[in-house]
Amino acid sequence: MRLKSIQFFVLIVFTMVGVSNCILNSDFTDDITPDASTSICSSYKTLLIFKSMAAFDGTDAVNAGPKNNVWAIYSDGTGKKALTTLTNTDAYMGAPSQQTDQITYSSKRAFDLSDSELANSNFNVWVTDYSGVTHTAYTNYTTAGVYARVEDIDPNGLYISIRSTAAFDGSDTANAGTTSNIWLINSDGSGAFALTQMTVGANIQSFFNHNSTQLVFRSNNTIDLANTTSTQWNIWKIDVDGTSRQALTTYGTATSTSQGKFFSSGTKIGYHTYAAFDGSDANNAGSKRNIWTMNSDGTGKLAITQNTTATSNRSSLSNNGEKVYFYSQMALNGTDTNSGVVNIWSANADGTSKAPLTNLTNATADKFAELPYSKIAYQSNRALDGTDALNTNSTYNIWIMDLDGTNHTPITSYTATNAHAYYNMRFGQTICAD
Repeated sequence: MRLKSIQFFVLIVFTMVGVSNCILNSDFTDDITPDASTSICSSYKTLLIFKSMAAFDGTDAVNAGPKNNVWAIYSDGTGKKALTTLTNTDAYMGAPSQQTDQITYSSKRAFDLSDSELANSNFNVWVTDYSGVTHTAYTNYTTAGVYARVEDIDPNGLYISIRSTAAFDGSDTANAGTTSNIWLINSDGSGAFALTQMTVGANIQSFFNHNSTQLVFRSNNTIDLANTTSTQWNIWKIDVDGTSRQALTTYGTATSTSQGKFFSSGTKIGYHTYAAFDGSDANNAGSKRNIWTMNSDGTGKLAITQNTTATSNRSSLSNNGEKVYFYSQMALNGTDTNSGVVNIWSANADGTSKAPLTNLTNATADKFAELPYSKIAYQSNRALDGTDALNTNSTYNIWIMDLDGTNHTPITSYTATNAHAYYNMRFGQTICAD
């Protein structure tokens, strides 16, 4: 085990004092000037990360590649900037820290920081910050078939989880099966090790719990922990030291169980599955994806949506624990009808009182996250005037709304073909906007 002991001490301190998921950092002055005359902040803003092929000067055009790059913007629409400026290879949005302005991302870029791609197109894990000046490679894979991609940063800023096909000794070679496994790296780039060490199947989609002690992930390995492959995917849990690996769902027939994610309280996990609503190991009648929750130990499974016609996807629990958010193709009246349009929804934590927070019939709204201070960020290709119409060229932008689905405001305003702003459902540091 190579995680630094000082980080476990920090984690204990964070837990004892009840550190929240955001740091109000008055020293963060890239685009704000805190009011020194008052110690009370009247408004806040949160750093959001997105990917885009937009021109680097911020105009409504695409870059010369065009290539995807990592961008940052604050939730009030200020401070938009391209953190990477590549035109010959892509940089994909990763995960920002909620404790500092550290931002991780995945890219095939060359290690000399030139605008070129590695010879074998290896994804590696990179780290920068809001300034976008310094870029550091946390992995250095160059061998064909070996890659590392960012998945999550824990809420307390201690660890980065990645998926990688690398050999378990950390060398620049693939493991015996070129299998994706979950790895952990300290936030300073040290102590990389493989939490799962499988050579068949795949282990992906890892997310931390609220106190940085566990992750959930998706795996198609068999639930007996043997190095064999199941016919179906299940949700697993593992401690950050690699122990206590446990299958929280045990489907052998029900298909496509994925996107397991701890809710902010740490006591619940949201996920989606095609499983039957009675909990049996079978698909529901329409073989449609639905939103489920369960306790963090795998008990108490509950189907929040029970649709056999409309598909629902990706859930999160509200900060106060009272609502489940998700996006779905359900008809806006809540009936089990496939509207053909994706909207963002809320429901009570017991699945009752489902309500659309966006009410689109032409455009799409999905990929969202609840931010501190009662806002939700999401991506949509809706018209920039907020009407129920497609944006010019169906271009996606980042939007902000209130928790009740009111006051929809775009904070990017692209209309050019392929100049999409795609939100990554993870938010970074919250600072004072005064």
